[in-house]
Amino acid sequence: MALEIYGLTCEYMQNPIGIDELHPRLSYKLRSDEPGSRQTARRLEVSLSEDFSSLCADSGYTETDETLFVEPELKLSPATRYFYRFTVRDNLGREAVSEPAFFETGLLGTAWRAKWITRPEENAGDDVVPRYMRAFRLAKAPVKARLYITACGVYRAQLNGQYVAPDLMAPGYTSYNKHQQYQTYDVTELLVAGKNELSAIVGPGWFTGNLIGKNRRNIYGDRTALLCRLDMTFEDGHTRRILSDEKFTWAESEVLYSQIYHGEDIDARRRNLPKHPVALLDRGYDMLVGQQVQPVRPIEEIEPIALITTPKGERVLDFGQNMVGYVRVRAKAAPGREIRLRHFEVLDKDGNAYFENYRTARAVASYITSGGEDTFEALLTFYGFRYVCIDAFPGEPELSNFTGVVIHSELPETNTFSCSHPLLNQLQHNILWGQKGNFVDLPTDCPQRDERLGWTGDAQVFASTALQNMQSGAFFTKWFCDLRADQTEAGAVPFIIPNSMIKQNASNAWSDCVTIIPMDIFLAYGDKRILRDNYPAMKKWIGYMKAWGDDPYTFNGHFQFGDWLGMDGDSSTCNGGTSTDLIANAFYAYSTRLTAETAEILGLSGDAKKYRRLYERVRAAFRRDFVTPGGRLAAGPRNQTAFILAIWFDLVDGKALEHCKKELVASLRLSGNHLTTGFVGTPYLCHTFSAIGEEEKAFGLLLQETFPSWLFSVRMGATTMWEHWDGIRPDGSFWSATMNSYNHYAYGSIGNWMYRHIGGIGLRKDSPAYKVFDIAPAVGGGGLTEASIRFESIRGTICCDWTLDEGTARLQVSIPANTEANFIPYRCADFGGITILQNGKTFAAAGACTRLPSGEYEIAYPVLPTEENAKK
Repeated sequence: MALEIYGLTCEYMQNPIGIDELHPRLSYKLRSDEPGSRQTARRLEVSLSEDFSSLCADSGYTETDETLFVEPELKLSPATRYFYRFTVRDNLGREAVSEPAFFETGLLGTAWRAKWITRPEENAGDDVVPRYMRAFRLAKAPVKARLYITACGVYRAQLNGQYVAPDLMAPGYTSYNKHQQYQTYDVTELLVAGKNELSAIVGPGWFTGNLIGKNRRNIYGDRTALLCRLDMTFEDGHTRRILSDEKFTWAESEVLYSQIYHGEDIDARRRNLPKHPVALLDRGYDMLVGQQVQPVRPIEEIEPIALITTPKGERVLDFGQNMVGYVRVRAKAAPGREIRLRHFEVLDKDGNAYFENYRTARAVASYITSGGEDTFEALLTFYGFRYVCIDAFPGEPELSNFTGVVIHSELPETNTFSCSHPLLNQLQHNILWGQKGNFVDLPTDCPQRDERLGWTGDAQVFASTALQNMQSGAFFTKWFCDLRADQTEAGAVPFIIPNSMIKQNASNAWSDCVTIIPMDIFLAYGDKRILRDNYPAMKKWIGYMKAWGDDPYTFNGHFQFGDWLGMDGDSSTCNGGTSTDLIANAFYAYSTRLTAETAEILGLSGDAKKYRRLYERVRAAFRRDFVTPGGRLAAGPRNQTAFILAIWFDLVDGKALEHCKKELVASLRLSGNHLTTGFVGTPYLCHTFSAIGEEEKAFGLLLQETFPSWLFSVRMGATTMWEHWDGIRPDGSFWSATMNSYNHYAYGSIGNWMYRHIGGIGLRKDSPAYKVFDIAPAVGGGGLTEASIRFESIRGTICCDWTLDEGTARLQVSIPANTEANFIPYRCADFGGITILQNGKTFAAAGACTRLPSGEYEIAYPVLPTEENAKK
């Protein structure tokens, strides 16, 4: 009868090294082979030794059923590894002890002593990427060595010719002058007795590199630089430290040119070039913080599926998947031969390479051979692509010369979903791959053109889906540090974070990410700190809207993106047809309500009452300004987004609510059962139809295959989400070259509805982090006959598999230890006909809602035919 503790994490990460959090939080999960297991007590031990022979913290047994975000009571020392383990008792009289896990602190604010090194000013303006280096000798190899390192730019570090880690694009993209990460690497095994060399190449990256269009550079500074510190401890206890300072030299590297938008030029012949003295950069250390999130790394490899010749005679590699990363190229040729690859996403309607939607982004990889057997990879940049045009190659290229390397932040995947509809399975694939491609250190809008920025609106609409597909707690925590850093004194939240546009404005649905995403994270993970840390920023954003204009309860006349790319607007604009003031005031109300709820969760009763009052006044002003005396919303008949916001944000009631419901349903008839929504309305579209009792209409929208719809792009061959519903039109032509990404996750927000209504796993606001959740799949909805979801929640594995066979629903459900679920049968024809087996034994009688303790269940019940099933 096993009780098992697993999945130990510190600040969402497994065994992190180099964290600067003074109060790290530790979490774990439980497994049990006995049903109904509940934790009754917990003990946490922390030690400096893995055998726990000397404890530095011991909580003793605490009566609690909580497994998340446990804070040990100890004062941390810098550069120290702490081992920890949990012991748990349950209600069945069992006890379990976890395997040890650890976290290691970073410098915790202690003096770096190292200096920022750079190239002399006369060399600073060219595109050559420098390599900084320092040789040193050791009498013996150390027993412990840590490299603390960061850069103004992006870097790759080596010790004795070996990369210190597979990490890419370090130190990551942040608001560098206010918030910059450094990395900590265990390099003990890379050092040897005798001669050693520490080196690093530093490219422009996001720091000095080209951002936003063609010519904008040097947004955070005009010089790249390196900062590093190598701490070594030897067997006899003595220590030695190597610091970046004047003892380093620099030389030109093999990288001739590197830009995130434009690619890299690498010459493999460039080895052992002349060394020069370094210069020092006058830059402080206060903005530096230890790594906060899992690094960007190579995650998987894809072999090309075809090498084709286009009608124009172009040689093109097809990888079969829109991906983010780079192509590894293997070649053997005489010295000085060129390999040139141009990356792109789609073929045009004639089957030729299409580059125009990359705008000014060159997206070229150029390599010069050494004369031996060369392997080339991108070092300081990445590409978004499915296809590669081979402009130059020594000899005839073959598929075996190329491998696609997929990179993204190394976030654990936590969700698998499939069903009886193959196009929906491809849609789920596209949603997940859109997330992979746009979770490269920060949530970007797209990964290929001259943009690749942290657009807040895209992240806001996709966050709830993202949190289920990947463990994204640390990822968003790091990004919100930059949001707080870049929020204006007046409270405006820029629509790009980090704020690389400098003078950009705020816009509702974009800036409202400051209230929406932290609440999404709290509900998904039970993380109160994300609310506490961002609560002041929430209040500032509400204050900004309240102070705008003459009426503190309305937010009119401000810049807005509107229902971006909605189908009901003038074709000459991207703003959609919904009134921008209506959207602004709807989100003003919604954000105010979320701020009040945040105050309640944090125990700030005075603030909660204040923001509740403000919410009611903003809500009343919305009804005054946008609802007619007859109870009708001031919106066009096809304007689905307006009705959705009014209903989903609870802005109308009574007669006005009934009118909104009827007009939303009517809008489907007018649009031929198609959506008309853009970025603002789409995330709530199917949720709203389900909420008003129109589940089959939600399924109808999801399963629509003609334009505009989710499955239209799938039928057109998409392998990721498109930015536009009509990114490629039915005749094969393109919407536009100016703004037409084929890897843009925003419309992947439908995933959240799919997981809840088809998969059947429902998160409850009254029980965060799936302590109690719903099992309520819409069995048979849309004519589906089966579905399966496996979700590794922050508390454990939740599974729901169902089939519909001749009018009988059959479910197999797994509920993790220490949690419970409400089973809610969908379209049950006879509650008396429900049978439930728990771990093979008959469970108590079921009804319209049955509380299920942890365990494995087999459930069967008769199902009323849906409209779709009745037709069949």
